[in-house]
Amino acid sequence: MACSPDEDLTTEDMILQSEAIFIATVVGFGESAGENYALYEIDQQIKGGDAWL
Repeated sequence: MACSPDEDLTTEDMILQSEAIFIATVVGFGESAGENYALYEIDQQIKGGDAWL
């Protein structure tokens, strides 16, 4: 899971190991193939290149 670290990490370690960090707002919810998901609008990109947008 993208938001679940495999080990106990400090905040600093999580930031250093993250490929991208965003501030986002949930704008909706959906379901596909029996899986629920949230739709986000990116408010600010803190870390990561344009490939994440």
